[in-house]
Amino acid sequence: MAALIPVDGPQPQDTPPSPHALTPADRPQPQDAPPPPHALTPADRPQPQDTPPPPHALTPTDRPQPQDTPPPPLVLSTADEALLEALGRDGRAGYTDLAAATGWPESTVRRRMRELRRSGALYYDVEVRPLVFGFSAAVMLWVTVAPARLAAVGAALAGHEEVVFAAATTGATNLMATVICRDMAAFYRYLTERVSGLDGVDRVESTPLLRHVKQLGPAVPSM
Repeated sequence: MAALIPVDGPQPQDTPPSPHALTPADRPQPQDAPPPPHALTPADRPQPQDTPPPPHALTPTDRPQPQDTPPPPLVLSTADEALLEALGRDGRAGYTDLAAATGWPESTVRRRMRELRRSGALYYDVEVRPLVFGFSAAVMLWVTVAPARLAAVGAALAGHEEVVFAAATTGATNLMATVICRDMAAFYRYLTERVSGLDGVDRVESTPLLRHVKQLGPAVPSM
């Protein structure tokens, strides 16, 4: 009896394959997994709405300023007095002449004149001779006004073109004014038609000026 060789022996039928290890690609993947949470950045954080600005300290310009505070007194130097004296002699003096009078450079004269004008210590006033323009009647008025009407009458006189000066006073009268008219007839009409019609005027005294020798500046030649 002959022995069977392997090729002749019976073979197993439909043997299942041996199991093998799962690779990462073979493992089941989670479906629709939510992304991990992340930290909020400053741009993601909710911002406060309509937050009022922090209060700030008042600067000197923010502080309320006192009203009608008088300016400090102006101190004039020796050079200032020389400057004003030169202007008193000739109000149209140039900066070169004023620099020679004060010993200052012209730039200093310009700056100081601006300061004096800004403070009100220096201002320009034009003096004319009324007679040259045909006005020969210069009269001072001394007016007695009811105290309650003093301000109103004074303001009315200040608005008259015939009045070149007006001021409230104390004493026998409480208002005085300087009036310049073409002649005494024009003054009479002004007195009876305009001054007498002001409400509050009780009495008026008039003093004609015979000769004008000085006003604001140095003495002027006789008229």
